[in-house]
Amino acid sequence: MTTPLSVKQLIGRRLREVRESRQMTALDVANALGIHRPSYSMIELEIRNCSIAELSSLAVVYNVTVPDLLGPGLAKHLRFVR
Repeated sequence: MTTPLSVKQLIGRRLREVRESRQMTALDVANALGIHRPSYSMIELEIRNCSIAELSSLAVVYNVTVPDLLGPGLAKHLRFVR
């Protein structure tokens, strides 16, 4: 039996997927967020939680909404105020 992934794992994997689809490096994204590359990489590696402010900033970087950034698999479990 497989263990369900945590929200932190789902977010980290999704952020890496989106970054790679945009052909950006972790350094590109970290610079856009104003944080150090290791701090951003720790989010993708599921070591560190991503804050709401960081999710919001990432959505701006990728020019998408936060629910779109998270993808349908995760966004359906969270409530967003528009």
